[in-house]
Amino acid sequence: MKDKKATKYAQLFLLVMTCLALTTSWFTGCGGSEDDGVLIVDEPDVKPDLQDCSGSPLGATRDQICEVGYKGSVLYVCTDDGWVEKSNSCEKIVDECETQSTERRVNFNEDIKPLIEKYCMNCHAQNQLNTYPVAKQWANESIIRINLNPGNLEFMPKNIAPLDSDERGLWDSWRANGLVEENECVGGKDPYGNQFRTLDVPYIEQEILKDLFVVGANDQPLTRYAVLFHKYNLRSSLQEMDYFVDGINKTLNSISQERKLTQVLQVDDRRSIYRVDLEAFGLDAEDWDKIERQEFFNFESNTVRGRQIKDLTGARLPWLHADNLIFTTLGGNTCIDGSTSTTDRCDKNLRGAFLYYDLLDFPIGKNRVDSRFSDLVNLQIAYTGLNFQREVDNFDVTFMGFFGSSISLNKNRLLVRSEIDDGTFWTSFDTNGNAIDEQNLFEFPLLVETQGEAIFEFQASESIFSLPNGTHAFFLSDALGTAQDFAPLDTVFDNQEPGFDPTIRAAFSCFRCHADGLLPASDQVRDSIVGVPSDLIREDIELVEAHYKVVGNQLFTTDNQDLREALNFLKNEPGQPDSVNYTADRMRKDYNLAEVAAHTGLTPAEFLRRMNSSVVVRNQISQLATGGKVSFQQLVNTYPDIIVDFRLDQDPIDQ
Repeated sequence: MKDKKATKYAQLFLLVMTCLALTTSWFTGCGGSEDDGVLIVDEPDVKPDLQDCSGSPLGATRDQICEVGYKGSVLYVCTDDGWVEKSNSCEKIVDECETQSTERRVNFNEDIKPLIEKYCMNCHAQNQLNTYPVAKQWANESIIRINLNPGNLEFMPKNIAPLDSDERGLWDSWRANGLVEENECVGGKDPYGNQFRTLDVPYIEQEILKDLFVVGANDQPLTRYAVLFHKYNLRSSLQEMDYFVDGINKTLNSISQERKLTQVLQVDDRRSIYRVDLEAFGLDAEDWDKIERQEFFNFESNTVRGRQIKDLTGARLPWLHADNLIFTTLGGNTCIDGSTSTTDRCDKNLRGAFLYYDLLDFPIGKNRVDSRFSDLVNLQIAYTGLNFQREVDNFDVTFMGFFGSSISLNKNRLLVRSEIDDGTFWTSFDTNGNAIDEQNLFEFPLLVETQGEAIFEFQASESIFSLPNGTHAFFLSDALGTAQDFAPLDTVFDNQEPGFDPTIRAAFSCFRCHADGLLPASDQVRDSIVGVPSDLIREDIELVEAHYKVVGNQLFTTDNQDLREALNFLKNEPGQPDSVNYTADRMRKDYNLAEVAAHTGLTPAEFLRRMNSSVVVRNQISQLATGGKVSFQQLVNTYPDIIVDFRLDQDPIDQ
């Protein structure tokens, strides 16, 4: 009986010590978990106590996973002499560059830039097509055009001999290799001078956990992370990595209502992890919860470290891929079944731009006004029978009207500028045609009350206005001022969308077109009415003269000044591609094997090995094994199965 009691007490003591090891692992830097009675410790360099096996009974085993960068495990057994190593299967994970160090890869600097200089710069010098970010952005479009029949109007290059088959092949190979900037495997170094290695989930969680203890207990609940390990794994250039960080900063400051600009903080020396201080951006845990419910990949970690990070932050998804964070926050997920989102977590009430509006606390229902909106727009929202002369005539507003623009083509467009507390508020009033007299701005130049009647008809409004920190916010609405996710395609369209849906969506289309702020426009209405015989009554002509003021480009320059200073602080250089859409466009493209593997933290070879072991995953994206690509939607649809079948959310024992 005594021996049985002793054994029982020893087992209880082992259970207590196991729980203590788990709950105190943050202090020692050693995480652990239980799996069928075997304690798994994820730091091989922390040696077990060789005196008494930490209270474990003789014969107990302890399986430690290998250090980051290695796969396998070390098995220990408890003997009279303490823990003794029984077997060791740790084996270095050889990254792709190490296995291909002698193979030259088609890259931008050596192969594609000379072709662009030869064939493209006569026409596209102003577009900076010979710079890596721009060439990469337009790579798919370029490949399509150079492979068209020379008689096609879209064929490139124009007016000179076409590229030969070898030159076209270089473009195809460049895309197949991941559109790399240089022969990235040379030397095995990353862009920061470190020995390159594939960053995986254990690495991300290790670095985040270390950073959380730097942050401290008081600030942990408002600390989140944006990760770029998938871009690092693709050997992205310093410039491209910087664009992604710029995109994070621009996004978060553009939903902030704080007066002070702030930036995310680099956590690791690979520049793959960035700390997001929610409070500094005027956000809270509930805001992040809304973002994580809408995001696509839904990667919830159940590793020991993953659970610790969730406990410390209180967040289900404490870190998100940076491009996913940007795309989701600014309205990328439309929550339409079978279209963009396939998750049942997606909140239909916060679909698309309505999440963006919600994070900015904009009113999105009918007949609701906001102190940040211009008086004119608030009146538009609050009243449908607005008397222009009585209600608007006293406002300091500037009207500009013209026929056609780059996004409205042969339609009339009215711009109205108002001043607000934090800067300026610009609103467009757009029609879907000129088929009826009421849509003719030159005959009915006043928003309402032309010839005593509320008569000018428009279908959509687009507003651009200043936030307290100098960045710009965007708001799409219908004729009654009710918030909209997108503008009607028969009224305006996105003429800069590279190969995607041309529908203007808040806020992506707005960021793209207005990357550097307001675009100058010239009024055509005033000179067509003031001093010219017309059917308008005298009061109408006087209102046109008062509100259609003579302004030049300097007004737009002045109104853009605060934005320019904000973007300079956020390192978004003028004339460069918009960092928000730079990241979002790349996220929505088709993915090759290297790009899909990078998102999971695996090398392409390891990804293929696991895919071939998973019938479910292989059936969905098997084309990756033969050099094919998958769409972004395919990746989103397959990602839950990849997580489960590849055990990405579990401690990597010996897979």
